[in-house]
Amino acid sequence: MHVLVFVVGSLLGGVAVDYGFYLYLQPPLRPGETYREKVGRLLKPLLASALTTVLGFSMLLFSELPLVRQLGVFVSAGLLCALAGALLWFAQIDEPFLETRAFARARFAGGQAAVRRGALALLLLGALVAVVGPWRLHWRDDIRELEIPAPELQSNDRALRTLFGDTPDRTVYLTRGDTPAAARAGPGPVSRLACIGIPGHGAASLGLALPTAADWQALPDRNAALDGFEPALRAALGRHSFDPESFAPFFAAWREWRARPRWPDYDAVGRELAGALHGPPSLLMSLTPGRLLAGHDCGPFARSGAARRDGHRERQPVGKRSTDCSRGTGPPPCV
Repeated sequence: MHVLVFVVGSLLGGVAVDYGFYLYLQPPLRPGETYREKVGRLLKPLLASALTTVLGFSMLLFSELPLVRQLGVFVSAGLLCALAGALLWFAQIDEPFLETRAFARARFAGGQAAVRRGALALLLLGALVAVVGPWRLHWRDDIRELEIPAPELQSNDRALRTLFGDTPDRTVYLTRGDTPAAARAGPGPVSRLACIGIPGHGAASLGLALPTAADWQALPDRNAALDGFEPALRAALGRHSFDPESFAPFFAAWREWRARPRWPDYDAVGRELAGALHGPPSLLMSLTPGRLLAGHDCGPFARSGAARRDGHRERQPVGKRSTDCSRGTGPPPCV
């Protein structure tokens, strides 16, 4: 059983003591009433209280989390054991009754009408708070408020994000086309080359992961000329102190890829690439019919200003893209 079950299950103690208090503080109906008779008239309300609580916690048994299921078993079984223990414990006492203190038996002084009016006023006030109060609440459930306000941690976080290119002066180019081939042949690579020309700037293009239609059509002929690739790569790995056998999965996949009997069409290659993308990169490519999108990330981008359209190329600051490729919204195809 998970250790957190015992930690959270400590609330069982606050519920279980109620049965003993109810049995011990309940006065007898008549002098000489036996414990059996007392339990007989109190057993129904005790069982009703225990079983309704057990029923509520038994709903946890349908949870998919083992911790939650174990908590339901622990509390339900504990409540039944607490009731049984209270019934057996007070059966061993000669006088299972404790008279309440004098202050608990005190009654309000004054006229009964004044007491009733005061109780009614309190009741109405409570109802007013219950109805109006929730509308006056302001929920503060922003998860960012859970962050530790440590300047050093925040500074390290900003520095680390900057090293990975997560800066506000980056630019994303979205290349669109009616077909994957048209989008891949767009001016995205030109944008990449222009970005590389800026000192201190780098570029990454998702379009480079997808060959052009012309390159894909010429691939069978090029494949026949790659017989010496595997031996050459093994030799190069050995010269650079790598163990070529550690790359055995790659070489096996390479041989399987070259031995395929037929090559898929170009559109199928684009769909396969889009399906292999996960996380943020998957937002930069969409092959939904009529909506093909792919991104080219250039950063940091020193110049400021509004997004510029040049033919099918659109430059937009990161975080302000008007097109969400994951949902296929916006203008037609982009790669």
